[in-house]
Amino acid sequence: MENSWDKAVTWGAYAVAGTWDGTEFTQTRDPIPLSLFDPPRPTAPGLGEGPAGAGTEAQLELIRDEVHSSHGGTILISEIRNGYLILDVFHDDGALQKEVDARHGSSLILVRSALKPASG
Repeated sequence: MENSWDKAVTWGAYAVAGTWDGTEFTQTRDPIPLSLFDPPRPTAPGLGEGPAGAGTEAQLELIRDEVHSSHGGTILISEIRNGYLILDVFHDDGALQKEVDARHGSSLILVRSALKPASG
């Protein structure tokens, strides 16, 4: 009887490159150990840079509950920071950000996609 422990597995933190067709990720290059990968430093108001968001803790908690009930399967993690509800999702092509902006305004929610287009 074969199980997952019968296969060779390498655990670690890696930067991977590939294509995403909306349902499947296809690796196009060998992974790079994250210790050797030096991505650009992310900047966003929710990371403490720029103006704070307009939300209160209580308001953002209510919005978080609503967004998790309607989009919970796409949200990896969420946090409230610097007046924003920050939603980390597997992939957003901008559609989810537009949707939450239309519903709640553009100064309350930041959607960050784990999959991003590669530069170069």
